[in-house]
Amino acid sequence: MWNLDGREHFVCFIIILRNKVFMISTSNLRLFICLLLLSLFGYAKAQHDSLFVQGYISNVQDHDVNFILFEPKGINGGVMRWDMSENDGRLNEGVVDQVFRCTSSGTHYFEFSYSLDFPWSMMKVGFWAGKGDTIRIEGDGYLNGTWNITSGRPEQKEQNFYQQACMAEITAYQNAIWDYAKYREWRRDTLDMSEEEWDKTTIRIKQLESRMDSLEQVWKKSIIKVMKERPVGNVWVQNFVSMVERGNLELAKEMKKLYLLKEQELKQRPDADLLWSMVNQSTQAKLLGYCIDGEMYDLNHRIYHLKDFRGKYVLIDFWSRFCGPCIDHFPVMADFYERHKDKLVMISLTTDDEKAWRECAHHSKITWLNLCDRKGMHGLAGSYGLQAMPTFVLISPTGIWLKRWTGSDNIFENGVLENIINGKKSKNHENTPLYDSPDGEPADGLLIGKQSERDSLCRNLEIR
Repeated sequence: MWNLDGREHFVCFIIILRNKVFMISTSNLRLFICLLLLSLFGYAKAQHDSLFVQGYISNVQDHDVNFILFEPKGINGGVMRWDMSENDGRLNEGVVDQVFRCTSSGTHYFEFSYSLDFPWSMMKVGFWAGKGDTIRIEGDGYLNGTWNITSGRPEQKEQNFYQQACMAEITAYQNAIWDYAKYREWRRDTLDMSEEEWDKTTIRIKQLESRMDSLEQVWKKSIIKVMKERPVGNVWVQNFVSMVERGNLELAKEMKKLYLLKEQELKQRPDADLLWSMVNQSTQAKLLGYCIDGEMYDLNHRIYHLKDFRGKYVLIDFWSRFCGPCIDHFPVMADFYERHKDKLVMISLTTDDEKAWRECAHHSKITWLNLCDRKGMHGLAGSYGLQAMPTFVLISPTGIWLKRWTGSDNIFENGVLENIINGKKSKNHENTPLYDSPDGEPADGLLIGKQSERDSLCRNLEIR
């Protein structure tokens, strides 16, 4: 009990919290206010660095749906990160109330996907938002491509235009996915089936697969038709990237025509050449064949080519700032490089966009060549068939693609790479020409920014 007579020179404050009375001195009040402000600041920051997803989906079972958020890396391909909701991603009697982490400023493209207990595959659903946004979802049934998504961002309104224009095609395609997946689920759970019945179900599955693939192409072509009429912007580019990455050879030809049709608008964008490279990657390197060359840039914009390193082995390390195993290799790579740099040129070639690469460069601790070809997964990474990271490609002193290693096997410590560059497991390719081109110049695998070729293609394709 405090003595509150006149000789005590401090003030007491009475605070009422939840019908309870607290008496706090001046000094303790300062501490209380500081803690309260810190709590409020932390709460406000958490609110600002989050995406809130709310809404209602009817005619679904709560346990069937578990939302996961994906953030694609953009034109360079791949997924930058994925995130589970803080509320475990589940529905609550159809009510959507999810919170996802989001620290990137500006407007970004995200994708939702079902996961875990949902037993059949559905498409990812894209939307545009930024940190602090509240996304509204309204839907009826499991066909997530038909759900209405709003975020208040102009890009989302454009995305919804595409959705409405192609609603019939996407509904037919997702219904085909549904029929295929449910039939396979039924066959999996049917145990007492004769061999004849099993053969019949196999034929039926192939029929459903064919129908699904056919309707997918119809849906994609409907998007391309809309793209021909819409202005080039972020949504247009995202659709372009999705069509190229998920399409077949026939669709790739359509995308090249579409690029040429919209070339004047695309020229205004800094990523125009990269988009062109996605539909015009004409040369693939072949193992034990000629290496594919191209321009690579360091942090000071100095240009390098593989032909610059004739007479030494060249090890290309394809990596990304979002690949943990890639970065984990850096310490042993540094040690290996110091011991063998008289015979070996080592290049870490990022698949990230230039901005992300530069942001990471000062923390990556790369003491060898740290380069970027500004083409992401569609540059040299595409020419050498990159499918996973880390991936290492070894070029001989005469320009022959000797080996490729993918995954976490540590070639720097198990002696494999060391034996090759020391001649213990050498290949007899030393008399093979370095480049397969009549003038001795490198066979550039990517035809980027060549206006004369684009004009020729326009004439050949009769683009009007």
